[in-house]
Amino acid sequence: MILLQNIVMRLVLVFQLAFMLLAAKYIYGENCYAGKKQTAVFLALFLAAECSTLCFPQEAGESFMVLLLFLFFSVIIAVRRKKRRIQGFFLVIPVMGIVSSIEMIPQMLVFLFAKDSVTEISGSIWFWMTELAYNLIIFLLILTWIKRKAVLIDYVPSVWERRVLNGNGFLLLAIYLIAVSLPQTLQPWEKLALAGGVLLAVMIMVSSVILVMQGRYSSYYRLQAEVNEQSLKTQLDYFKAYQETQEETRRIKHDMRNHMLCAKDLLKQGKYEELEEYLSDLSRSIQCLSKDDHIGNDIANAIISEKYQTAKKLGVEFVIEGSMAGIETIKPLDVCTIFANALDNAMEAVTRAQMTGAVISINVKRRGSFLLLTFINPCGADVSVREKPLETVKKDAVNHGFGIVNMRRAAEKYKGSLKYQMEQKEDGESVFCLEIMLML
Repeated sequence: MILLQNIVMRLVLVFQLAFMLLAAKYIYGENCYAGKKQTAVFLALFLAAECSTLCFPQEAGESFMVLLLFLFFSVIIAVRRKKRRIQGFFLVIPVMGIVSSIEMIPQMLVFLFAKDSVTEISGSIWFWMTELAYNLIIFLLILTWIKRKAVLIDYVPSVWERRVLNGNGFLLLAIYLIAVSLPQTLQPWEKLALAGGVLLAVMIMVSSVILVMQGRYSSYYRLQAEVNEQSLKTQLDYFKAYQETQEETRRIKHDMRNHMLCAKDLLKQGKYEELEEYLSDLSRSIQCLSKDDHIGNDIANAIISEKYQTAKKLGVEFVIEGSMAGIETIKPLDVCTIFANALDNAMEAVTRAQMTGAVISINVKRRGSFLLLTFINPCGADVSVREKPLETVKKDAVNHGFGIVNMRRAAEKYKGSLKYQMEQKEDGESVFCLEIMLML
């Protein structure tokens, strides 16, 4: 029975580490999540390390259990950070305060209304089984909330928000330490003080959640407003380009009779080379008119037309294969988000590499109920092959670098996915390939 109780205690600590990782990611915006498999392996290693403390005496084993909790959390934060890694070690204190408050509230409520002493309660196997069940329920509720609020999770708090969260975390940890240091048998006034501490902890937790959610909603709606503005601008540019194309079409149609007369005259005179050049120029003029319908979707056409005008000035060509004609399940805002960000990133990479004559490929394939969008652009010979998350190279990193994030959000709305990789050709040139799959 004692062995079972010790194992259950260590399982509770595994949940506490999971809560700390969730708090670090979704409250502090830390990049501490490396994927489901990696996180599961990390938690399994932590459980194995905790079980190894069974070899120590009880008091020493409990001390090592807490030490391992701090150590594992600090290590993963420091490893996943790209800068200020030493500072990441100190994040364990406020995060531990937040997690301790989750554990403290039910524990303190039990101690308040139970007739037995704190030692008798905490030494019971049923207490720890209840604690384990409570942690499992809270963990499932948090995962459910994250899944439903997936569009709000990519957010990094500002400096002042981070300071407020740190202050709340330190205060919660102080309340927890005071609560666990109370006498084994509580007097009425001590129970009253404990009840006040629990109420204060609840208020601090609620205020922290409100602070984080306000920041997340503000960031989300700001990005949505930017996407809406970009979509409206794109549609306006498309209709302007369409109007100009129609005028050009009417002009060429008006002159077509004269063009035919000139061609016949050159043919009668046997000036075949001049005739060939004349017809080639006429063909290029007509081909330019067809550039407004690239892919069978008005929003995508507008974006491609706008980017194509910039690309021509840089000597960059677009190669487009496939069509989105007849696909109406994808919202215009999501089409705008995907194509605008994908082509902006491609153009930025080509411009940064100072490549002339580069080709940006856009491929659309429909396979049953799936739509696969592929964007390929060269990056030059000096770009190394990598699979790390992309980072913005713009100076204003706070307001940029959301392209991949926004495209992934759009893909996830349709139960799709986003993948990218760098490939290196035989000539040493690196090519960036972005694949977005959507379920129709």
